[in-house]
Amino acid sequence: MNIQHLRYALEVAKTGSITQAAENLFMGQPNLSKAIRELENGLHIRLFRRSSRGVIPTPEGEEFLQYARGIITQVDKVESLYRPDRSTQIRYCLYAMPSIYISELFSRFCARLNANYPDAKLRLSLKEAPRQAVIEAVADSICDAGLFRCRLDEEVALISLLNRKELDYKIVDHYRYHLLMSKHHPLASVPVITKEMLIPYPRVHLESTLEETPCLFESELSTPLHSQGSIIVSGRDSVLLLLERMHDAYITASPLPASLLERHHLVARQASGDIVHYRYFFITRRNSTSTRFENLLIDEMDEMLK
Repeated sequence: MNIQHLRYALEVAKTGSITQAAENLFMGQPNLSKAIRELENGLHIRLFRRSSRGVIPTPEGEEFLQYARGIITQVDKVESLYRPDRSTQIRYCLYAMPSIYISELFSRFCARLNANYPDAKLRLSLKEAPRQAVIEAVADSICDAGLFRCRLDEEVALISLLNRKELDYKIVDHYRYHLLMSKHHPLASVPVITKEMLIPYPRVHLESTLEETPCLFESELSTPLHSQGSIIVSGRDSVLLLLERMHDAYITASPLPASLLERHHLVARQASGDIVHYRYFFITRRNSTSTRFENLLIDEMDEMLK
């Protein structure tokens, strides 16, 4: 049990709905349900039950929520001593390798900061840069934090470099790229797609001199994937609109939240075979003073990669 779990439970009780509470907390409904279950398991009680009026507290839940409100009230009083007032600005600069995933992550981070500090003036920025430039920007105090991806086979060398530059890092659990396509794509109903299945369909590429082309298959590291054609666009909005309207195109992309896929009528599908695995590195200078904001950003990363 932690303070965040108490806030989750209080929001569910306030709204009477897991769905609405998750939306208010800027998190996914499955993750909120999981957090409530973990809290109940830790307490060995059932906090809520479903009824015709929605989700309502059990008698034991009501008792627990009274204690939780008291605890949160005291925590909020302590936090208010350090919370920015109306005249205070929150400045935070993130350097990151460009991707649809990171754009979505940063927008969610900004929304959460705005919700947590409604009276503060936000001065937030995202600067796209290649991986080496991200590392140098953090080391030279140009930005507050950096975010980049690496293949698993690059990890040891990168950690050595970060240690030499005296940077702290957090490794987000490994992931692999998905195939992003229209829900009307001929392969949209195929749960796992092979490299050979993709040959007839055009692949979309996000044009950028800031990063290497993301690879889905190990064989792409030495020999690019051949297809009937390719489409190169320079903006992420263009990618999403193109996939939405060109029903036989696809792109290799990081895992994205279901809400974003639904908004653009897209689906994400797994590929099988010699898949490349990646990790995201979140880096800061040692003894960074922006821990509160970094924790919010990492929470969003964990949320999106689940």
